[in-house]
Order: sequence, then structure tokens, then C-alpha cells
Amino acid sequence: MKMNRWLFLVLLLSLLFVMVASASADENNATELKELLRVTKELRQRVEQLEKKLQKYEAKEQQLEAKQQELEKAKEEVSGIKKALGNLEFAADITMVAQGTINNDDNAKRAGSEGKDKVDAAWSMDFDITSKIGESGTGFLKLEAGQGYGVNDEVGAISGINDDAPETEDPIVEVTEAWYEHAFGSVPLVATVGKVDLTNYFDANEVANDETIQFL
Repeated sequence: MKMNRWLFLVLLLSLLFVMVASASADENNATELKELLRVTKELRQRVEQLEKKLQKYEAKEQQLEAKQQELEKAKEEVSGIKKALGNLEFAADITMVAQGTINNDDNAKRAGSEGKDKVDAAWSMDFDITSKIGESGTGFLKLEAGQGYGVNDEVGAISGINDDAPETEDPIVEVTEAWYEHAFGSVPLVATVGKVDLTNYFDANEVANDETIQFL
């Protein structure tokens, strides 16, 4: 009988020890679980922050790519302009003339003016653009601008005193030449099509073809 009591007591103590150990293990597991949940929450917040930064970086990368495309397009346009300008040649000249009359009463009356001496001025400007087109072609454009009468209307002369004067009170700009010329390499032949100045081809006056260096 005593043996059974001792056995029961040992079993009871063993059961209490197991229960205490189990409770301690459960408490440790709960603490570890709380710590794991806390770390998981922090990691989740960190991941969200990194995702937001990644989205910002991706947006900036897209903006940089768009700017890079714009830059490449601008480079192509500049390259095209440089290539086009590389085939262009420019030339310009300007002429300014001031003229006056002295004791011009008789001539002025014959010219139908007021019969007084007068001083007047006129100016003209030429702007030429030449472009090489292909291996055998040439394009040409001439703009002429000017203003003033000079004294052409004050002097009753047979020929003009200043044939270069535009004879207008307001400034004007005109396209006086615009043509394309093609040279045929196989034969000595050149064809010109467009608006041309015939005095460049048929002119008997050898001393009045250029108002900047010859007679007016």
C-alpha cells in the first residue's frame, strides 16, 4: 500500500514538472512569436519604403529616357541642319547713294517737279544663296531689297541718274532670281530652269553690270 502511495506521488510530481516545463515552453514560444511578428512588421514597412523609392527611381528613369529621346531627336535635327547648311553658300552686298542737284531749275521744270534743287538718297541690297544639289545640280536664290528714288525724278535726263534706285518710298523685298541648273557630264550642256536674270547671259554693257563695283 505504501508502495502505491510513493508511486502515485512520483507520478504526480512528474506530471507537475511536465506541466511547468510545458507552460514555460509555451511562454517562451509566445515571446518568440511576438518578436517574430514585430520583426516581420518592421520588414514589411521596410519593404514598402523600398517599393516607394523604387517607384520614384523608375519614374525618374522614364523621365531620363524621355529626355534622352528628345536629345537624340534634337541631335538628328541639328545634324540635318548642319548638313543642309554645309551645302549652302551665302553672299550679300549693299549700295547706298546720296545725290543732289545744283542750279537745276531748268532741268527740274522739264522733269515736271517743283523746280528746286534737291538732295535725295537711295539704298539697295542683294542677298544670294547658292546650294549644291547632288553631283551635277546647283540651286540659286537672289533676294533684292531697297528704298528711295534718288534724283531720277528731279533731272530731265535721257538715261537714269541712278538705275539702281528702287524708286519707292517704302522698303521692298523681291525675289529677282530663283533657278535650278543642271550640268550634263557626258556632253558639254547646261540646262537652267526657273526665274533668271537675262542680263547674266545677254548684256552688251561691260561696265554697268554690278552697282557695287561698277557704274550705276
